[in-house]
Amino acid sequence: MCEVLQIARSTFYYETEVAAQKEKEKAKEEQELKEKILKIFNENRKVYGTRKIKRELLKAGHKVSRRRIGRLMKELGIQSKYAQPSYKPMSSQPNEESVRNVLDQEFQVAEEMSVLVSDLTYVKVGQ
Repeated sequence: MCEVLQIARSTFYYETEVAAQKEKEKAKEEQELKEKILKIFNENRKVYGTRKIKRELLKAGHKVSRRRIGRLMKELGIQSKYAQPSYKPMSSQPNEESVRNVLDQEFQVAEEMSVLVSDLTYVKVGQ
């Protein structure tokens, strides 16, 4: 193989040893980073996302990208509480009228207080 590639055998063995050593170091660093991320996440009521975790790691002297933090969080199976989607589809069309138009724009009535008209755009009920 070395003859075909025209490299010395020592170079081949050196490259494989160095590559294996770098891989071990990277795995060790990733594990330490996972432990720090998990510690920060749990200390802050499990609400910190990638931005806040990155800020905390910078304070501790570790420069890590948000993308890497996100990947490690995904590997750990943790997710910020605020990052979860809260979309709820509407049960009816927004422009459909659910109440009949009884007055039909005739606001002159015979008795006072027989008809009450209001424009309710927002009413908080329960939650």
